[in-house]
Amino acid sequence: MARPSATVNQTTGRDIVLSWAAPALASNVLSYRVFLRQVADASGYDGGVDAPPSARAFLFAGLPDRAQFYFKVRALTPAGYTADSEEVLAETRDDRAPTAVAAALGAGCPVTVSWTAPRDAPSDYRVFSEYPGLDGGVQELPPPPPSRTDWTR
Repeated sequence: MARPSATVNQTTGRDIVLSWAAPALASNVLSYRVFLRQVADASGYDGGVDAPPSARAFLFAGLPDRAQFYFKVRALTPAGYTADSEEVLAETRDDRAPTAVAAALGAGCPVTVSWTAPRDAPSDYRVFSEYPGLDGGVQELPPPPPSRTDWTR
């Protein structure tokens, strides 16, 4: 029997959903077993969690911030387990940190830094700049108002 094919979807910063397509002859599937392995953990995959034969996704909730994980799934049939799906990789984020940070140089050399606000809006942002070759190294710049998601100087 063919193996399931897996993909991952990020639902929040610390939650990852493993989704899969059923293998050929899906009517013979008795259950699925889903696995995860943290990339930094040399001990390998966990023992797996069972999911019912109707399942096509599994939520891994509350994973550590800023960590990478491999996931895979296999199906249990009357003949035994199928081969494992291909491994898929996903990374959790810190829900408190801005994402999609970008900087753009404007006409006359002003720099605009923009970002996507985190899920829980902070009370303030701290913007830093480093000027290679100049005195001072990294400098904290005057903060933008918390309602803004850009900064220009």
